[in-house]
Amino acid sequence: MNKLLGMALTSAALTFAGTAQAAVTLTATVTKVYNSGVPTADLHKTSSPTTSVNNVLLTPQYLTGTLNNGSSSVPVEYFAYCIDIFQTAASGTFNVLSLSDYLGAGSDQTVARIGALISAQGAQTNQKHDAAVQLALWELVNETMTTLDINKITETTQVPKKDWRGNIMRDWRGNIIYETVTTTPKQFWADDVRNGSGVLSSANDYLNASLTGSVTEGLQLYVAQNDKKQDFLFWTITPPTQAVPEPASWAMMILGFGAVGYTMRGRRRVSAVSFS
Repeated sequence: MNKLLGMALTSAALTFAGTAQAAVTLTATVTKVYNSGVPTADLHKTSSPTTSVNNVLLTPQYLTGTLNNGSSSVPVEYFAYCIDIFQTAASGTFNVLSLSDYLGAGSDQTVARIGALISAQGAQTNQKHDAAVQLALWELVNETMTTLDINKITETTQVPKKDWRGNIMRDWRGNIIYETVTTTPKQFWADDVRNGSGVLSSANDYLNASLTGSVTEGLQLYVAQNDKKQDFLFWTITPPTQAVPEPASWAMMILGFGAVGYTMRGRRRVSAVSFS
């Protein structure tokens, strides 16, 4: 059985009374899963909005705190992956959104691919595995090219060659002389990985698998969002015997799964990544 599915199915459906449409918040302490020998990488995004950050720690983190929907609150602990690259990881209060709402209109394909990635590789495994999953997630969220590749992609094209005056050069027959030029399309990529041999290759393997991979039945993807702190992806799984919750009731379901997940802490900690 998929480790992710096996872990989540033990969480019976526990719901709380209250208004189903109420906003859900997560007040959490953010702590690293790994503290030594952590893989790091440099991240680059040249499409808007642009950014470039160096020595990014590729370690998942635990979110430990309280979920609240305005009328009920429960203690929780989640294993989460970082979903944004523009803020620094820090403890605080986060708004909880569905992944679809977080990414916005036109994100169905990306949501499906992230679902396939988490279904196959989301469970905590080891430092290099988890680092590769994190990079794959960032690629899915930030890539603007049609090709998914965590490495930098360059393209070559033939353009007319010009002289020092800027005039197009021609041969003795009058034919335009062309030269090969290498360009870098706007994209997202990672490089200079340290303490993580094979991480980039594994990330690309997971990306390729996400294109055709299946999504675990009942998988519900959520984002803990804060405008001034790093945002985190976490998830629950609705047991197969239950219908997938309507948008009006997902807030209640996430509270319920959070409560049961917290009680399971002694058996298995439930995952994200941070900049440091």
